[in-house]
Amino acid sequence: MSLDQVQLNQLRGSLQRSALDCSERCLYQAAKWAAELLNALPDHGVDEPSLHSLPNLILTTGTVEQRLELKEVPKYLKAKALFDCHEFQRSAAVFLPSSFLELPTQASLGKARPNKGNASAFTRNRVSQKGLFIALYAQFMVGEKLKTEELGQILGISDVGTIVNKQLVPIKRELEVWFNNAQPDNSQQHETSHGWLEYLYGLILARDGNNDLAIHWLLRSVSLNPWNWGAWEELSDLIRDVRHLERIQCRLSPSIMGFIFSIYCRQRLQQGSPSLLAELSQLQSIFPESLFLQGQRALVTYQLKGIYVAILLLCLYPKNFIDVYEANSIFWAMTLSDPRRLDFVDHYSNLLHTLASQERLAFVAQLCSAVDRYRPETCCVVGNYYSLCGRHDDAVMLFRRALVLDRRFSGAWTLLGHEYTELQNMHAAAECYRRAIDLNQHDYRSFVGLGRAYETLDKATFALYYYRRAVKLRPMDADLWQLVVNCLTGLSLLPEAAKVLERALTYLGPSPNTKYGSSSFNHSMSKRLDVLYQLAKIYDETEYRDEATRLLELCVEEHSAIQERSDADKSMTANFGRSIIPKALLLLAKWAISDGDFSKAQAMASRIDLDCELAADAQNILDICTYRDGSSIHH
Repeated sequence: MSLDQVQLNQLRGSLQRSALDCSERCLYQAAKWAAELLNALPDHGVDEPSLHSLPNLILTTGTVEQRLELKEVPKYLKAKALFDCHEFQRSAAVFLPSSFLELPTQASLGKARPNKGNASAFTRNRVSQKGLFIALYAQFMVGEKLKTEELGQILGISDVGTIVNKQLVPIKRELEVWFNNAQPDNSQQHETSHGWLEYLYGLILARDGNNDLAIHWLLRSVSLNPWNWGAWEELSDLIRDVRHLERIQCRLSPSIMGFIFSIYCRQRLQQGSPSLLAELSQLQSIFPESLFLQGQRALVTYQLKGIYVAILLLCLYPKNFIDVYEANSIFWAMTLSDPRRLDFVDHYSNLLHTLASQERLAFVAQLCSAVDRYRPETCCVVGNYYSLCGRHDDAVMLFRRALVLDRRFSGAWTLLGHEYTELQNMHAAAECYRRAIDLNQHDYRSFVGLGRAYETLDKATFALYYYRRAVKLRPMDADLWQLVVNCLTGLSLLPEAAKVLERALTYLGPSPNTKYGSSSFNHSMSKRLDVLYQLAKIYDETEYRDEATRLLELCVEEHSAIQERSDADKSMTANFGRSIIPKALLLLAKWAISDGDFSKAQAMASRIDLDCELAADAQNILDICTYRDGSSIHH
């Protein structure tokens, strides 16, 4: 993907305008995202900026809105300053009438408010869209703050799902009145809509649990204003699965922001693949300095660590197959590039925990603490370090602190669940995993954790349900299929376990007949041989001996094919299949004896190494074969 100079200048102007627009409306995360992406564009070919090329504080289309904004500049500046100082109630009071700002009681939530019409008329006739947005957004923050205070301690007696943001209902009513009076026939007002109130309405609907209607309004928002990353991010939280994403994308116009949204959603949906990395490379050719895109690449690479389709991937991409170590390199390069940026550091700490890299994790934890000790991401990094050191009580304290700072941090809930699992507090762990799933249904780790918690509590049926949910998110992860099989076997559902293993084989790919250049091959092929062996055992137990024999012979045949690789590859596969193949050979030999085929039994048993733990059993079979057939070749 390449852009000419005119397109680059247009892109630069759009991002610059977006950063200022979001900042003016106190959407600081979206403003930061746009500003960072703006600075990630290459500098060559940039003209000297002139005053008229820079966005103004007030710049809207439509004379009515422009007059309103110009008239209320002093009020706007006061409201924004109060918002920046976290005085949300005072900020909202600058534009909204006192009658609207009265906090509703529990008894009045379901009743029509007598002053609703007056408040709506006030905002509709006397306040600009920008003023209305910042006032209602401030009121939303008031509700969020009060909700947090009511929730109290993490996992405390008040921390239940019944407490909601009590400002959602009045804000939603106000916006409904505004939109009802902003129909297309009122062209003067309709033309001036830039998607900000649509975004706020979608946000309110999503927090209220009306996801389908929220998607409708968020799509309307990004169609009017595609440069507000906050709207795209909120929309991504409502995507259920890949098919749902495809339906959403059909309703979007092609654009760079839509392309970024697609990549971001597929990464969150665990759809990492070489093709996704290729698309990321296209975007990085436009934004070569973007740490956001670099972070997406690292996350996609990290996700591929558990996808055992190396057989197929290595055939297609023998020199470009990536693993967890490349993700480590990408994250480390990001850290060196901007050591004060903490946006992806919690993911990096998860990776370092996986690699058991205690020294590197200690360094990153010290670095983050020096930058901002009370960022939720910093708490997660330090918590991961304590967890790796075996200090699980300290890790719990840090993850709980992260949730005090941001109760919607789904990753912290998942990590807290892991620590409670280590401490054998399975009920608390299950509750943490449930909270994580409520906030992010795309993270398979929470489903796996919840499944293990229920398995520990001897609730295998519940565990099976959540393991299946995890497999649905990562269907090419053989380890997750194994968890499902173990559950089904424990429930004596052997036919269902066989179907699961057969499906796992389709994801593990066909038997290889070419050379490969990655150590990931060893793991993937080991999993394939293990699945073949388990499937054969299940078929034997369900009295399908012929099919079981075929699978074990296939297992042995594939192992032999791998051992015939070149000398350079043999060093990599020295211990390959060492635990599975002797068991398979011994079973084939025993089944051959039961069928009266002593020559086959002897052939299978003679292939078992003398230093193997099954060598004594193999020798017994050879003795039986020698006794029954005196003309047999002596071992």
